[in-house]
Amino acid sequence: MNDDLHDMGKEGELGADALRARDAVRGMGKPEADAGFRAQLREAFVSGGIDAGLDAGAGASVGAPVGAPVGAVAGAVASAGADGRAAADAPAVSASQLRSRARAPWTRRRFVVPVAAAAAILIFMFAPFMHDPGLNIQSVQGARQIVLNGELVPCDELSPIQAALQPGCRIEVPADATVEVAGVGSVLMDLQGVAFTFPDTPHRVFGGDFQSTVEGDGTVRMATAPGFAGKSYRLRLGDAELSTTGSVFTVARKGGEIGISVLEGELEARLPDGSTRMVGPGSGVMIRSGAFMPMEMDELEVELLRSLRSRAVVI
Repeated sequence: MNDDLHDMGKEGELGADALRARDAVRGMGKPEADAGFRAQLREAFVSGGIDAGLDAGAGASVGAPVGAPVGAVAGAVASAGADGRAAADAPAVSASQLRSRARAPWTRRRFVVPVAAAAAILIFMFAPFMHDPGLNIQSVQGARQIVLNGELVPCDELSPIQAALQPGCRIEVPADATVEVAGVGSVLMDLQGVAFTFPDTPHRVFGGDFQSTVEGDGTVRMATAPGFAGKSYRLRLGDAELSTTGSVFTVARKGGEIGISVLEGELEARLPDGSTRMVGPGSGVMIRSGAFMPMEMDELEVELLRSLRSRAVVI
């Protein structure tokens, strides 16, 4: 209608009311939708009711009823023009932007809810298998008592030893005795004549870099079970350090010399000067005077390691 009034050039074609309406329209800018109309349009997109149409009485930017005289329309246009100019500075929002804003929360929920449900199901299914019992005493042979964290513990029954066998504890085994302990990320170990400090985090099921300290002259035999995959174990023996990601081996120390025998897997030995030696399956090495020397595996040691490996499979 505004365009029609602008285009009319001859005053004789218009009545008095039409002339006043034309002059009012020519004296103002092109009206725009007011802020209330924009807010209702946005709400319609968000609620999904845009297809149903807007309420003509509440959403019209010109406050005049349909079919009103031209003069009434002109007055309403003048009133709406002020509101339109006030809202002109507000950033315009396109229909595509409104749709994307309205649908984004539903899109996120569409994917988040199934993923969260799947994660809950996986935790429920695998929770029984994710418990690592930590350290467990398996047997004690040749000793009436051992020392745990500086205190004597009788070996008549295993329960007192199990109660004292805590993460980070230090066990001292007599030279003529053997203590077998399971745990520490699926590892079975025989300790004989050594002071052995267990890792302070033996309960890790997935991943883990375990570390223990071995003191004194004696023997440590270790066999990693299938559950050890993805983990590593380091043994510190004075200045030497041994590390493995899965193997069956023996470490024996006597008088400053360290003998290493590997039945399966690999064991890396590192000296203080930074030199390393990778000991593979069926081979051995001796550390003497700060240097590596070749060593052959003893047949008796091979049999002891095979026996330890067979027991480690079931832990």
